Amino acid sequence: MRHSKWTSPERLVIFGLLIALVFTTAGFEIASATTPTGNSTGTATFCYKNRNGSARIINPSIATCSVTKESTVTLRTYDPIFAKVSATGVLGTHNHATAAAEFMPGEYNVTIDQVVSACAAVATPDYNQPAVYATATAGGGGLGSEVIVYTMNNIGQLTPGSFSVVLTC
Repeated sequence: MRHSKWTSPERLVIFGLLIALVFTTAGFEIASATTPTGNSTGTATFCYKNRNGSARIINPSIATCSVTKESTVTLRTYDPIFAKVSATGVLGTHNHATAAAEFMPGEYNVTIDQVVSACAAVATPDYNQPAVYATATAGGGGLGSEVIVYTMNNIGQLTPGSFSVVLTC
């Protein structure tokens, strides 16, 4: 039996795949346009069903979770806090750092635009630089926060040196 050129099995498969691709693309576009994304603080809120563990995303300004059947779970996006500082206290590449200064040789202050007193600060020296030690302390008057970084030579003396500092909160 001879097939028409428009109804051959190969052409029908290709046509079916193209239709599936169109519907899949349309579905992604609709889902991305209608999914609530949380709020301007970079959070997403979910309602977690206590009985079976299923979850649904909600926009908390429009909907709430069922108090008796669901738990509210809020997830935050990761927004790293870091700074690269030169041996003279000049702020280089950074995120959430607003300033850096060298108070005395080997002692640096990096100002952060949010409270970091509950964060862990880790500083690493740049290549071929003195070792570093970092502590995170809350800034004056609660208006900001500071990270104090000390750069030291191999016998523990404060010595100027460039470094990078990262905070985990």
